[in-house]
Amino acid sequence: QLALKELSNLEFLEETIKAEVNEKEARAQQRRINNSRMGIIKNLEDFKFHHPSKIDVEKVRYHNRLGFIERRQNIIIIGTVGLGKTHIAKSYLHQACLAGYTCLFVTAAEITEQLSAAQKNQNLEKAMKKYIKPQCLVIDELGFIPMNKQACDLFFQVISRRHENNSTIITSNRTYNQWGQIFNNDSIVTSAILDRVLENSDTMVI
Repeated sequence: QLALKELSNLEFLEETIKAEVNEKEARAQQRRINNSRMGIIKNLEDFKFHHPSKIDVEKVRYHNRLGFIERRQNIIIIGTVGLGKTHIAKSYLHQACLAGYTCLFVTAAEITEQLSAAQKNQNLEKAMKKYIKPQCLVIDELGFIPMNKQACDLFFQVISRRHENNSTIITSNRTYNQWGQIFNNDSIVTSAILDRVLENSDTMVI
């Protein structure tokens, strides 16, 4: 009877420890989600795969397993407005937060605006680290607003310093042959960005 009581106490202690560990992990997950600034959470289960006329369902689901982050691979999602590019990107980011990765969601316009302001205030390096450090960075809406020369140079620095170090997910309404229009029609900068984005990447056209 004493042995059974001791066993019961041990089991209770084990369950208590498990509950504390689970609660701690849940808090950490929520903290990563909050820090990611993704806003409304999106899940792949809620995505309407029948809506786009063309989408590689198998590839979309495959990347939701997050192997691309371990490979430091970039994911580029290209398609016109309203087809779910941001939904897919956010679903990957949410999964990454749950899996323990550091994450950040930002639009291309926000990156260049914040870095331009930081450069003006001589605080560029500190601001740059915000976009370089996350293991998974979503850059949403690339191509919606054309960039001036300063913005192009700053955006290139982000892409270049993340290259081969961390994964970047980019959503864009422009195909690659139109990216020159995004980057101030500067063929050198456009080529340099494309080289780094595409070297280790997978493209999904919707």
